Amino acid sequence: MKTETPVEKLRRMHLLTIMTALFVVGLGAYTRLEHAGLGCPDWPKCYHNWFVHPQIATPALSINDTFKAWLEMIHRYAAGLLCIGILLLNIYRKNKDNTLILRFIALCTILQAAFGMWTVTWRLHPLAVMPHLIGGMTITALLTLDYRNQYASKRPILTTPTTITTCLRALMVVLWLQIILGGWTSANYAALVCPDFPTCQGKWGAPLHYFIQGFTAPFGFRTYEGGVLSGNGRIAIHIAHRFGAFICTVIMSWLITQVYQWRHQLTQQFIRKTQLLTVLFIVQIALGILNVVWTLPISTALLHNLVALGLLLQVIVLLTQKSQLSKVNHSHTPHFTRHVPTIN
Repeated sequence: MKTETPVEKLRRMHLLTIMTALFVVGLGAYTRLEHAGLGCPDWPKCYHNWFVHPQIATPALSINDTFKAWLEMIHRYAAGLLCIGILLLNIYRKNKDNTLILRFIALCTILQAAFGMWTVTWRLHPLAVMPHLIGGMTITALLTLDYRNQYASKRPILTTPTTITTCLRALMVVLWLQIILGGWTSANYAALVCPDFPTCQGKWGAPLHYFIQGFTAPFGFRTYEGGVLSGNGRIAIHIAHRFGAFICTVIMSWLITQVYQWRHQLTQQFIRKTQLLTVLFIVQIALGILNVVWTLPISTALLHNLVALGLLLQVIVLLTQKSQLSKVNHSHTPHFTRHVPTIN
């Protein structure tokens, strides 16, 4: 049996860490959707215990409360495993010249743990919940970026037009902004404020003061579970999230057009990855609409979170693949070179 080299072992560890991060993000979203964010009223223990028992509270926890407490604790245990994986990657990375991203990931992990604590101690304040939701995706994205930089193939392939790179970078920016808007929507319980689609309560927009209310952090409440913003503020948040989806659609359409225009100059691998990105994007839009029409069932809401992360990771894959190509500027109009055989 072939023995794994240290590099292969580290690569496998890196993949396992990414898988763990994906699991933690999904479990965190599920915990949020089950309204189990305060399933444990203290941190890092749960009812002053490391394990949840129905007898530890007075009065004893109900079956539903016990489920929420266990869900929250399992999420914390999984996050602990992720921290261990990131720590091991930082320790065993032999190439010390390529540890900057890993060091930054470690810093993000510390901040993520802090926001996890504040989510509980601040009683689900949106300024704790939203960064905590975004933090998990950030860590997963950075782990994927570092993996691609370390282990993706560096063999020379055909050049790619700079217009496609511009599309991907623009898509990356708007996806991040859209994910942040989605986190703010979730943190303020604004997903169900618009029961219709494509309008919101029969209207296409909202006045400016709605947006001021929606994007001003609330303070002074005993708990923020269920949301404390006015209905008008939540309408503005929801409309902003829909508008973000429209901007993403415009840029995604631009990318598809550019890839089609340059299809003869791109590798089949690049085209297939773009096709996968397109499928994920269509699924994400459909899930967003179904969340409204079906009044936010847990299954579609959970998939909406995970597909958003999948879109982000796929854009990173395409951008890092582009970074391995030789940097050649192209005009916006594709050109093709006729190859003339040489005579030996």
